[in-house]
Amino acid sequence: MTESELHAWSEFALAQAGAAAVLTGLVFVAVSININAILRHHELPGRAGEGVVIFVSVLCQSVVLLVPHQGPGAAGAQLLLIAAGTLALLLGIFLPGLRRPSRQPTAWRVTRLLLILSSTIPSLAAGAGLLGWIGADLRWYAFGTVWAMVAAMTNAWVLLVEVVRDERYAPVATTARPGADPGARP
Repeated sequence: MTESELHAWSEFALAQAGAAAVLTGLVFVAVSININAILRHHELPGRAGEGVVIFVSVLCQSVVLLVPHQGPGAAGAQLLLIAAGTLALLLGIFLPGLRRPSRQPTAWRVTRLLLILSSTIPSLAAGAGLLGWIGADLRWYAFGTVWAMVAAMTNAWVLLVEVVRDERYAPVATTARPGADPGARP
């Protein structure tokens, strides 16, 4: 890929950067509205963090493609570094919660992990492709950042609506009170 081919992606990158910056506020709004419900469940603060990390990652990846006179190698290294750091942060948020009890079905946790992987691996491929390591190009960046926005908006939806609507987001009681109804919501 040449520098001029890289520059051809600037409008898409600009749109992605703007969308990511604006949508980051959605996570903050969701958290501010439902802060008490979010803090009662051990997985939900992590989902808020994941949403912010994903949106900021898309913003940073997009800004990398807007740097003038930057060659494909430098852009590829930066994309690779941002995507790898994002994956590490997201797994660092997600994995510790797996040991804790939850009312959520296993499929929800699997879906959450798949969203994490599918929102970072395409950008890793784009960065590796720009470096010439594999036969990938910036279409992987496009797919990855669009999918990352879907993943982060899914987290925002959970924090804004599902935390209030679905009893499976109620915290699991660790100790029963004498005479308490075990099916009652805390």
